[in-house]
Amino acid sequence: MKRILIPVVCACILIACTPSEEVENEEQRVENETEPVETLTASKEDIRFVAGWLNETAILFVDHKDDEDRLLSFDLKTGDIHTLFTSTATISEVQVHPSASQ
Repeated sequence: MKRILIPVVCACILIACTPSEEVENEEQRVENETEPVETLTASKEDIRFVAGWLNETAILFVDHKDDEDRLLSFDLKTGDIHTLFTSTATISEVQVHPSASQ
């Protein structure tokens, strides 16, 4: 009885500890699913700070140009830049409020 029980228990432990090949394949598929990202072409001197994410593909940043501070959005997928707010005063803080509609 012991001769049968010990190999069966050892086999169960080895099977339980063997990593599944399906998990490794899923991880490789996720790593390969990258999308091209556009690069923001702005000088480091003009950009004051990055405020955060506007949505899943766009960031908000503040730059200074022609004696004005501007709040801009940059879409990483398309490369589009949109001006959201302009002020002659210094923009020192930006708060992004999450929307339930997104």
